[in-house]
Amino acid sequence: MEIYYHPSCISSYNLIKGLESAGYLEAVHLINTAQEFQEAMEKGVISVPYVFVGGRPMLVDPVTYDEVIDLFEGKKRASITIDQAAQNFVKSVSASAFAATACLLRGSFRPLLSGGFPFAASKVYLHGYDFRLGELLTYISDNDARLFEESRDHLVRSVAYNLMRISFWSGSEDGLDDLAIKMLLLARGSLGRVAIPYPPDISDALVKSIGEILAERGEKYLEMLKRERETILSDEKYKAFL
Repeated sequence: MEIYYHPSCISSYNLIKGLESAGYLEAVHLINTAQEFQEAMEKGVISVPYVFVGGRPMLVDPVTYDEVIDLFEGKKRASITIDQAAQNFVKSVSASAFAATACLLRGSFRPLLSGGFPFAASKVYLHGYDFRLGELLTYISDNDARLFEESRDHLVRSVAYNLMRISFWSGSEDGLDDLAIKMLLLARGSLGRVAIPYPPDISDALVKSIGEILAERGEKYLEMLKRERETILSDEKYKAFL
């Protein structure tokens, strides 16, 4: 079992600490994406933590240590329906700064329906299921408009928080104006020139929505980010492990 993680990611931190407390940390192979970024790109890692078994993507953030342990031990959880699997997929998209931004810029989940990500995100490998995997992709695609509209507000809040996280970890505690939001959206939602939207226009309505969320929740987000950073950087054992 391989787990791709990033040192500054609080989800990665919580997963690693949980596996350590449960005595499973030495049973998995941890790969730091800050150091092994080429390998991570080759594996299609677009979110962390990302769990592989035998080279196959099996789970992706949000993922808990008990889920990893069940997967490691081959324990199957209760069966899920195809809609529940699709909802799990949506939650994983929301948990990924890149995936959530990319979907918001394109107004659709369809750009992510390739490779192993949708199956890892749906958690089908952790649960039983009575549908074919190809049917899951078709279901998400056929219900794309509904799923996107139902989750849009959550996606916007997730992206707003992650844009502030970029600014915070870059050393700024100031707010983001509309131009900064547009630039960060374009940068976060693409892979260089390869996946940049065309035309590269950022919806004014989207920028306004994010700006309103940051104006309303910016101070709360900043305190959350400070706690995240303090938790990670004050853990001497974790820093030594890294």
